[in-house]
Amino acid sequence: MSKTFLDNAILLWEGIVTPDARNSNYLPSEQYKKFFQFLQIGDFYYYVFDFNSMKVDYVSSSIEQVLGYPNSFDMQEFLNSIHPDDQPYYLNFEHAAIQFLKALPVEKLGNYKIQYDFRVKNSKGNFIRILHQAILIDFDDQKNFIRSLSVHTNIHHIKENGKPCLSFIGLQGEPSFIDVKAPEIFETTANPFTRREKEILKLMIDGYKSEQIATCLYISLHTVNTHRKNILAKSGATSIVELIGLTIKNGWL
Repeated sequence: MSKTFLDNAILLWEGIVTPDARNSNYLPSEQYKKFFQFLQIGDFYYYVFDFNSMKVDYVSSSIEQVLGYPNSFDMQEFLNSIHPDDQPYYLNFEHAAIQFLKALPVEKLGNYKIQYDFRVKNSKGNFIRILHQAILIDFDDQKNFIRSLSVHTNIHHIKENGKPCLSFIGLQGEPSFIDVKAPEIFETTANPFTRREKEILKLMIDGYKSEQIATCLYISLHTVNTHRKNILAKSGATSIVELIGLTIKNGWL
């Protein structure tokens, strides 16, 4: 992990609480479990993060079951374990979540669950995809975010590849916002394809033959075949099957 990534994450969190913030809505640890009715979906661990100290207050022992680590949690070490390709997504999602919550009335701050996925390295050195779900459990009337409760669930068996996705899940009757497009404040992995190449790539993955693609896009067969060669060359794939796998893995569409 680059130092820039860690610094950017800290800068995001530092701006959401002031030194004189009051702990007006803090819930004692024994009440955390009531949130799991909407957070738990499989093998998971949970932790409480203090934005003021930038430290984890508590982490459940089930972290060992999910990631293979002992019952300890250091935020810097955790950020260091996030897949390099997913670090920009993580920062963009955190930025978008902060902006979304800051725009809510204070009485609704506890009525939204922030949800997104990313890959993290386990104790064996393998990357697995986890679903991050977080809710504010401590904030004040000035919209200072003091503590959050987060749950990390292993979803690698459900979504091994693909682009990370962000959603804001409404509770207590609030509307949900699914697959939110976060502003790219922090740069994500560059897409190697032009607009036309992405159009052709999508049709290729959908099973269209070159003649059909030419008809759909009103271009010549020769142009289609040229684009197909360029797409394979840029992706590094040697077959359509491999191209499909790389497209899903890298989120090119």
